[in-house]
Amino acid sequence: MLIGIPFLIAGIVFSRKGKLRGQLLLTGALGYFLYTYGAMCFLTAFNPLFLVYVALFSLSLFGFILSMSNLDVDEVARHISDGFPRRAVATYFIIVAVFLSLAWLGLVASAALTWTPPAGLESAITMVIQALDLSVIVPTSIITATLLLKRRAWGYALSSVLLLKILTMGAALIAMIIGQILAGVKVDPVTSVIFVLISISGILFGIVALRNIQD
Repeated sequence: MLIGIPFLIAGIVFSRKGKLRGQLLLTGALGYFLYTYGAMCFLTAFNPLFLVYVALFSLSLFGFILSMSNLDVDEVARHISDGFPRRAVATYFIIVAVFLSLAWLGLVASAALTWTPPAGLESAITMVIQALDLSVIVPTSIITATLLLKRRAWGYALSSVLLLKILTMGAALIAMIIGQILAGVKVDPVTSVIFVLISISGILFGIVALRNIQD
């Protein structure tokens, strides 16, 4: 939230001034809140903040839809500078899709075949994060990489939005992993290191994307 809220406010302010960076920043921030509070609604045990989670999820959902519908993808493509690392960003999204697919399918595939819950699921009903990643993040990453390699306008628009969403999500993920380690929670060191590396790469690419958008 320490990063997501300032990014959201900056996106609102600059988009109201007609800045393309602001519109993309707003859309990416809304994507972050949509993912975060969608997961909170369906994953967190019932508590007094339940209706707050629902309200934030709903606001983020419709805000994201409206922000995406107002995004002129051709304008985005026209305002991306020649220095934008198109192939590197496309490769990054392919790596993200492959890693998430291997990490989550490896966790649930054998359990699904034997009809036994995966390890760590004893206190939960289902795997919300894994479902969101496999059904939304993985396909979107593959589609974005494909369109970007073909130099399509939607590829530039989606990659910019996704990178700005990852910029906030990556920082939150790194903070969560550090918090778990400090709290003595057992984490998979290999998976955690890969998540941190992907998050740091996403943050750097997000900054590069912002620098290569010409208002």
